[in-house]
Amino acid sequence: MAFILIFVSALSGATYPAYYIYSLSTVGMMKGNVQMGSKNRFRKVLLAFQFFLTFMAISTAIAFVKETKTIKSKPWGYQPDNNVVVSIDNSNSYNSIQEQLKKNNKIESVAGSVESLGNFTREISVKADTETETVKSLNVLPGFTDHLGIKITSGRGFNEKFPADRQNSVIVNQAFLKMMKWSSGIGKKIIYNSHNYVIVGEVNDFRYESFEHEIAPLVLMNCKPEDVRFIYIKYAPELFSNALQDIKGILQKIYPYHPFEYYYQDEVFEGYFTGFSKISKLLGVTSLFMTLISVSGVFGLALIILGKKMKEISVRKVLGADMSHIIYLIVKEFFFALVFAISIGLPLSYVMMTAMFNQLSVNSQFSLLPVLMAVVALLFTTAVSVSWHILKAYKASISPYLKDE
Repeated sequence: MAFILIFVSALSGATYPAYYIYSLSTVGMMKGNVQMGSKNRFRKVLLAFQFFLTFMAISTAIAFVKETKTIKSKPWGYQPDNNVVVSIDNSNSYNSIQEQLKKNNKIESVAGSVESLGNFTREISVKADTETETVKSLNVLPGFTDHLGIKITSGRGFNEKFPADRQNSVIVNQAFLKMMKWSSGIGKKIIYNSHNYVIVGEVNDFRYESFEHEIAPLVLMNCKPEDVRFIYIKYAPELFSNALQDIKGILQKIYPYHPFEYYYQDEVFEGYFTGFSKISKLLGVTSLFMTLISVSGVFGLALIILGKKMKEISVRKVLGADMSHIIYLIVKEFFFALVFAISIGLPLSYVMMTAMFNQLSVNSQFSLLPVLMAVVALLFTTAVSVSWHILKAYKASISPYLKDE
């Protein structure tokens, strides 16, 4: 909704100056009858405002496109590819499902969790070193980290051969160690629900939530098979279509009255990326409209200037003035508007884009590239808008303008 309001207000603000300048009598402008008094100075101010809005729209649109590509290229900290995720209602069947899936040669491995990785985590309060902290938690089965390629940086993952893991062991990420100011957490204890847990492993900071959130301290806990709600099934890429049919067949045998619903783990953030893409498209359309409007406004003002300056241009041509003199006479009228748009737009672009990207993605950094591209675009559109008038003035016959009126 906020971006729709930006679109409407910016487009309206840019349209009015263009309309105001373009509403002048064309005949009067060509004859030089339009007075360059306070009203036309006001029109120049409006044009400067229009340049400013166009500059902001172009720079923001380019920045969003660039940021979208940057976010999509950021590492997730694990390997989501080739993973089908299915939800199950009756977890008592997990062992049976896992056994049948592992018999299929198209399936490489199977893992399970209580929460859906990338969609949901629990918040729990743990006590460590006399401090109570709120952290995120995922409940997973042994083999979960290996299945998804989550890197064990120290210690080990959960192991079915160690019964104590289910009751007493946890794994923490690097953000947890940083929060506690520990160089290593292996062997240290934390308390959750009045129960002591020993840290047996440390993992890298993998992306368990969307990119709008900073990776927070995380505790992986070992769950029971009967608590599993989501099954992660890794298949051989070249056997994808056949593997999916086999998975569907196995699940429907166990749950004949339950629809087969699944998603791919590498698409878990697709909604977030789609939102970014929609904003980029909206801003792209806005900047295109405002650029066209800006061109029409510059075209109208250039026509005013040409009508007023034709006698002066004719005299200069008689005295040997070349094209550069005519360019200077017309372009200097736009200097204030361009300087205003760029000088105000540069710092405001920085403030606005930094604020927006901090809301949409963590660790975003302001780049000068979108701003520089907006400057080039603004100068280019201005040059295109006045070039026709400059050429016309240069080729025009001087005799009508040198006659005594």
